[in-house]
Amino acid sequence: MDPVALPYAVSKKLVENARIRHDWAAMYIAIKGDDKEYFVDIKDFEMQFEEFGGFDGLYMRMLASGIPTSIEIMWIPFSDLDIHQQFLLITGLSQQCLNALWSSRIVSYTREWLLEKIKNINDDLMMMIVFPLVELIIPFPVRMKLGMAWPEFTDQTVGSTWYLTWQSQAEMSFNPGRRTNSSGIYGFLLEVLYMDMRCFIYSGF
Repeated sequence: MDPVALPYAVSKKLVENARIRHDWAAMYIAIKGDDKEYFVDIKDFEMQFEEFGGFDGLYMRMLASGIPTSIEIMWIPFSDLDIHQQFLLITGLSQQCLNALWSSRIVSYTREWLLEKIKNINDDLMMMIVFPLVELIIPFPVRMKLGMAWPEFTDQTVGSTWYLTWQSQAEMSFNPGRRTNSSGIYGFLLEVLYMDMRCFIYSGF
């Protein structure tokens, strides 16, 4: 289509719809009552109607006239982008890939399974090592005042604290059968703790 005829077709509302490809500098026009699409060279139109707003002015008039206009996906070579645009493109694609991977069924199942295992190991560690050490080191009256022990007699009352809640939840999830599976982990942790304490004591002298 001759670029000169396009403004006339738009003003007379003869255009059915339009497709724009900026990377090709091309626009395809469908005329009412005609099954064909007509090619319009955007660069040629821009040169001829530069004083009247060029292609941007025509695009705004088409939108104001209610002509369905679609802009199709453009293919831009990666080498044509500057460093900032390349960085944004790479980070955007990487983020989308990571989000899709993180939301996938396999990763979600593995994440839940791993968190459950860590929670179980932590509860077993608290029940077998930490809570007994606290009861051994801190006297019972002090633990009662700090809200770290349940009363021994019925006439004594104590509010539920975060420590007691944590201890109760650990007791409910504690499974002695996991001791054999976790003994290697506990042994390793104790060995590391013992070595760190020796280094600290010797360094003090």
